[in-house]
Amino acid sequence: MTTILDPLTPDEAARRLAQGRAVLIDIREPDEFARRRARGALSRPLSTLDTAGLGLTDGREVIFTCRSGMRTAANGQRLAA
Repeated sequence: MTTILDPLTPDEAARRLAQGRAVLIDIREPDEFARRRARGALSRPLSTLDTAGLGLTDGREVIFTCRSGMRTAANGQRLAA
């Protein structure tokens, strides 16, 4: 798995998820996740996120999402670790 965060279009993300090639991690806080979330997304708030502890050892890509993409972009190095 690479450690580079490449922007994806919603269609490409959906395609990878549908093919089982990826898992969707929502890095918003629990109250935001409770209000609205993408189907199948796992909640892993950025404030407590341990990327090493995601427990994803099956080779799938990890797609991070937030409300607008700003948190994901601003924390790219941390998320890519």
